[in-house]
Amino acid sequence: MAEETKEYDHDELATGSKAGPPLEHTISAEKLTTTYNLPFKFNEKNGMMKVYKDGKWTRCCQYCPKTPHYPGLCGHKQRVCSKHAKAVGTYEVLWPCRDCPVGNKLRANYPDENKNPKRLCATHAKAVGTHEVRCPCRDCPPGKKIEASYPDENNNPSRLCATHAKAVGTYEVLKPCRDCPVGNKLVAHYPDENNNPNRLCAMHAKAVGSYQVRNPCRDCPVGNKLEAHYPDENNNPKRLCATHAKAVGSHQVLDPCRDCPVGNKVVAHYPDENNKPNILCSRHAVLAGTHVENKSGASIIACECFDRWELLTGERIGHRVRYIACVGGSRTEGREMRGLIPDRRIQPDGYQEETKTVWLFHGNYFHGFPPDHAKHETYLNNGKWGPDLYKDTMEQMALYVKHGYTVRYVWEHEYIETTRARCPVSLRDVVHTFSK
Repeated sequence: MAEETKEYDHDELATGSKAGPPLEHTISAEKLTTTYNLPFKFNEKNGMMKVYKDGKWTRCCQYCPKTPHYPGLCGHKQRVCSKHAKAVGTYEVLWPCRDCPVGNKLRANYPDENKNPKRLCATHAKAVGTHEVRCPCRDCPPGKKIEASYPDENNNPSRLCATHAKAVGTYEVLKPCRDCPVGNKLVAHYPDENNNPNRLCAMHAKAVGSYQVRNPCRDCPVGNKLEAHYPDENNNPKRLCATHAKAVGSHQVLDPCRDCPVGNKVVAHYPDENNKPNILCSRHAVLAGTHVENKSGASIIACECFDRWELLTGERIGHRVRYIACVGGSRTEGREMRGLIPDRRIQPDGYQEETKTVWLFHGNYFHGFPPDHAKHETYLNNGKWGPDLYKDTMEQMALYVKHGYTVRYVWEHEYIETTRARCPVSLRDVVHTFSK
């Protein structure tokens, strides 16, 4: 008997249907047809949606054309895709890892020690020695293969890792941030202001207030969670931040520097002289000429902001640190003005002597957020309360004004808005003059 279906000519949920409430749109064949430009039809009795593509009707998610693997609110299996299963609360890991703790199961894509398929996640497969890279990079050295997610120079898919794809010019960001400038896109791991997943990088997610720690440390205080990269005392992966992992004795350097002495390894964030990533720590990268030594208190993003302001207005902001591009990375020149406030060690990010104008760039981690920002009441620099940091910042600017200086300042989160690819804010709109 042919399956009973019905195509709707309105945007409402079918009367008596148990398919659940709408998400992006109502469960309507017509609405889906309009949205995706594909024919859809819906079965009222069992909540099954079908889409016509490739010359045939195939089962699809109730909210989009993707293949359904998860149950819907109607209770039937295989009615929604993973994205919408998470949205309606019916998502569950299909092949949960045997050794992951209950309540935090990861998908098992690797065999166990007895070669039973799909028993362990990558972390636990490595622990028992059954892990292997499924799509190894063609150019990575044997024994150190990385997953290949990018095409090679002949456009063959899944042949190279990110590093080697960049080397041959085939690299592209798979999930680019919406607001990063064209040509400098970062991977989007965070939702946007409308809670659409994987739309923004960390920096722009912080700017719109949608940033959240993806793997929060178990022992960090609520409201000040750090990313958990280390196992706990029971060897459960990604449970603790570095500080708390050290406290329970489970800390280990994840990417140790090649040149640091054994027993005193530091994390390697920088390339070596052959441009291999994550080989050297900051100190040894400076010695190898692959990294510039930052000046204490001198922000690279502040330098970028002031460089842009000088280019835009023709003004020159003196007495500041400048990062100059050079062979092997960059170098710094200049220094910040000292002694503007008697008996105080504070110094501005820039200073114009002819007009007695102080320039300040307020990085949010050190200076907090204004009261009207969503993250005003959060813990920031070494656990300091955000409103206290903001208060100290206001008092410091008032002190400059009291001593006869004009104060011009920029907030980091506002400056980031000027770097957006889509509808960026004008730089002039984020440079403020302080007044009591």
